[in-house]
Amino acid sequence: MKTAVADAVRLTLDEVALVVDAVAERLGRGGRLFYIGAGTSGRLGIVDASECPPTFGTPPELVQGIIAGGREAMFRLQEGAEDVAEDGAQALRDSGLTAEDAVVGIAASGRTPYVIGVLQWAREVGAFTAGVTVNPNAAMKPHCDVLIARRSSARKRSPARRG
Repeated sequence: MKTAVADAVRLTLDEVALVVDAVAERLGRGGRLFYIGAGTSGRLGIVDASECPPTFGTPPELVQGIIAGGREAMFRLQEGAEDVAEDGAQALRDSGLTAEDAVVGIAASGRTPYVIGVLQWAREVGAFTAGVTVNPNAAMKPHCDVLIARRSSARKRSPARRG
């Protein structure tokens, strides 16, 4: 199993390098990085963003995480928040997104409307856009400058269930 996971990651290294280079270039000229997601995907973006100030000494506004459903969704399920594409775009409008910024949409399925709404609007503004998903045919693909997507047979997953 370890080999399958390593192989799956290895297959994405070119895309990962493209995203890292594009984000570094944007940050170098004063832009910011936004991670966007819903549910666990959004939480992971927030966790990564929150680690940047103490680990790298960056200002908190340099790397930000935005989750569908807002701050409350970090701790409690906000049912349906991921289904409204316009809410994602509005969250970025509220953040003052510019063409100098970079946006990374995180969605396991690659079809979360909130994330797609964010990516669509970010591209309209001229920001760099990337997606992270397990679905190489993701619906968010046309809205990404770079899509990081590979399937791994290392672990079979059943669809998420909501209670």
